Amino acid sequence: MTDFSGLTQQAVRDLYWACNSAAIVEFDDYPLPPVVDRDWFSYQDQHPGALLDHLQQGRSHFLGAYFEALWEFYLTHSPDTELFAKNLQVSVGAGNKHSTLGEYDFIYYCKRRQRYVHLEVAVKFYLGVLDNVADKADENGDGGLSNMSRWLGPQKKDRLDLKYNKMLDRQLVLSRTSPGMNVLREAGIEQEVLVEACIRGVLFYPWLSSGKTMPPPINSSVSHNRGDWVTLLQLDEYRMCEKIKQWKPLPDKSNWLSGEIHSRVCDYQQLVAEMRDTNTLSLPMKPRMFEAWSDRGCQRLFVVHDEWQIIE
Repeated sequence: MTDFSGLTQQAVRDLYWACNSAAIVEFDDYPLPPVVDRDWFSYQDQHPGALLDHLQQGRSHFLGAYFEALWEFYLTHSPDTELFAKNLQVSVGAGNKHSTLGEYDFIYYCKRRQRYVHLEVAVKFYLGVLDNVADKADENGDGGLSNMSRWLGPQKKDRLDLKYNKMLDRQLVLSRTSPGMNVLREAGIEQEVLVEACIRGVLFYPWLSSGKTMPPPINSSVSHNRGDWVTLLQLDEYRMCEKIKQWKPLPDKSNWLSGEIHSRVCDYQQLVAEMRDTNTLSLPMKPRMFEAWSDRGCQRLFVVHDEWQIIE
């Protein structure tokens, strides 16, 4: 997991996580952005006013917007970069036939490399399922267990393979399309831009008392952040097997990045009773994220209702 030692401000810890935590997946032809020097974050931690003002101005309850706001602050204020454009749209056609081809998340100038860079960013949290969800093909000789289609967002409205392919086939190639190149030229960029891709987050593996689990998805980063997920029915067995001593809920999505510094410790029995009270057949409880603390340290955990893995 990411080392936040010495950083005391919640927003600065989130900024550090956004810039320097491990990616969940990698793209062969599109590198990650360079690692940011820790001294710069230490300075921000001692002088957080500019960051807090920036985040307040663009305040949003959407986690993706918060993540992009953190990146916007870094690209604007880092001595190594200069933000050139954000959410720059690329359109084709005119009048009634006008449509949007795509959008550059960020165009920035890297002073060290003396090049313009197109950067695509995203933050995602996926839970792996052992039952095949979409693609039945066994391309990797493991029964299809490493297929990206097995990794779902907590609400099952998002899938890793869909996000990966969209970024690969539409977003990252934008600067190579004629409309995309025209937009850059109109903005004053004549040279070919470098392209970087950054999907941060956590992959949550299904927990089994046997200690076995599913393999990571193809194209996942070797060092990706890992967590566990269990059903409400499994929770007590998980607590005993993993020797969990403290439970810290993370109900606010904005704290899903670096965790919450001052998160409260919950009484386990009270926690279970509360989740059972809100879990009915007609209205199952929503997935909940926790920090589960044991003698080995902190593990991210999602608790879902017992029928969560059944795909409608």
